Amino acid sequence: MEKLDISVLYVEDEQIIRDFIAKMLSRKVREFYLAYDGREGLEKYKQTKPDLVITDIRMPNMNGLEMLREIKAIDEDVKVIITSAYSESDYFLEAITLGVNHFLLKPVKKKKMFKLLEEFAESILMRKKLAKEETERKKAEEALQKSHKELNRVLSTVSDAVWSSEIDETGKWKYRHVSPAFQEITTRSLAFFSKEGHEWKEIIHPEDVDLWQREIEKILRGESKDYILEYRIMTQTGEIKWLQTRAVATKIGDGKYRIDGVFTDITESKYKEERINHLYNSLMQELELAGSVQSYLLPQWLKVEENIIFSSNYTPSETVGGDLFDIVKISKDRYIVYVGDIAGHGVQGALIMMAVKSTIKMLIENEKENVKPYFLINRLNNILSKEVFLKKYMTLLMCEVDLKANVIRFFNAGHPPL
Repeated sequence: MEKLDISVLYVEDEQIIRDFIAKMLSRKVREFYLAYDGREGLEKYKQTKPDLVITDIRMPNMNGLEMLREIKAIDEDVKVIITSAYSESDYFLEAITLGVNHFLLKPVKKKKMFKLLEEFAESILMRKKLAKEETERKKAEEALQKSHKELNRVLSTVSDAVWSSEIDETGKWKYRHVSPAFQEITTRSLAFFSKEGHEWKEIIHPEDVDLWQREIEKILRGESKDYILEYRIMTQTGEIKWLQTRAVATKIGDGKYRIDGVFTDITESKYKEERINHLYNSLMQELELAGSVQSYLLPQWLKVEENIIFSSNYTPSETVGGDLFDIVKISKDRYIVYVGDIAGHGVQGALIMMAVKSTIKMLIENEKENVKPYFLINRLNNILSKEVFLKKYMTLLMCEVDLKANVIRFFNAGHPPL
């Protein structure tokens, strides 16, 4: 026989009856406690808090009704069964007043007792279940309230705006929650968006509404579950702000979605980006101009002399660079041809290239008829190492082309050989 999951306190002063009922209880319930009289029964109740009390009325020291009065003061909902004889009917009215649930006439029949225990067990277990559920519900509510307080505390300290909303198949929004940063960035409260006819797209910059609307339509068609967008809004003071929005959509019904998201005010970074782009474009224009000037300083790709033709091709890796070459005529039959490379690229290399080219030209003009490659490079190194190449270096290959002697003399200062 499966025992009922309840506990019972049985109070009876007659040993024979107490033992008989105890034997029944041992076969039918999970736990039971025995007491000799009302005083002992009250102490046992305080110690064990049983689900059901079964008691006789007439007992020494403290009768059953006096005991029940004390027990009901502790727990007025406790279930009680009175076992009595017909001669004790005078006590019935007082027992009813105390809230006794059932009367069981002596002698107690096992079948009747078991049926009564089963009926009370069903009621007791249901009450326990409801009490447990109520306790768990209250704990959950307390935990939820605590979580909400903690969440609001955290949200009040972050600069990003957090929001939760619902959208129906018509595209109408309903905001459920917004953080303090949401109201600070948009300069509008939750009450503003709760009013009939006020929607989020009203504050989006007119040029960005279509961009935002397309993403929302994708969600309503089931084509997208999240999105990241950058667009502008207009505050109540007329200020334009850039927002980056990250949102996730969850379907909650036919055509209805809950959208939870975060947006960040990226206005300052956007304006910095625009300034950087402007500076970059200006710099590129200046570099293109510098590249044109540098190309002008280099010799033409085809140079035709009376008895020789020079051709060249120059393509820098960047807009401007540190490469240099030139062809200098020093007499009818003699030419100086050189190729060099300044370490590094860009504007700095181009400026050094012009300084080197001017220095070489000056040295050639000073020497004129007595120009020798090794002499020029030696003089050039002495000048530039003191003035220009403190942290830089260059390679140079210089040739003297003598058409009369049909000879090319060259001096290589670290440049790849011909």
